[in-house]
Amino acid sequence: EEEKMSRETLQDDAGSAAYVLEVLMAASGGCGGSDQMRSEGLKRLDGLEKQQGFCVVLLRLALDPSLPLDPRLLSTLHLKNTINKYWTARSSFSMSDQDKATIRSNVFQLLSEENNILSKQSQLLIAKIARFDFPKIWPTIMGDLVKVIKEDPLLIRKIRALQALYRTVKDL
Repeated sequence: EEEKMSRETLQDDAGSAAYVLEVLMAASGGCGGSDQMRSEGLKRLDGLEKQQGFCVVLLRLALDPSLPLDPRLLSTLHLKNTINKYWTARSSFSMSDQDKATIRSNVFQLLSEENNILSKQSQLLIAKIARFDFPKIWPTIMGDLVKVIKEDPLLIRKIRALQALYRTVKDL
């Protein structure tokens, strides 16, 4: 089944999420994995990154607070790095417009993250997307962040949005 999953488009469903989570757990050393298991897990992750749907699944896992921190952090880091490589058509592979739209419409959910390390990576992820999509494709990102800062009832989201805005402006 692993071979089948690695060649097809990953769907945003429980089966794909479970498969990617298994790879993330191996890559992050979860369940007491050895260095060899971590290395193999990272290679498997690299092999998945050119599949449509992969980044959407990574975002879904990063947003799941029921998961351990290590795979969530690795998911966020790998998402940020994959976006940096494949968000635009600079190479032979580019993420689908549908995946990009799904990520843009859900990425602000990461502003609720309480863990500072995961939150910082999430802010860098938002800034990375803004670097590629502002102002042509996502002209409202600055206003969207300011709206969260002004109107969100949760202080943590206000702070995270302000930090994301800072990183976005700095990255542009």
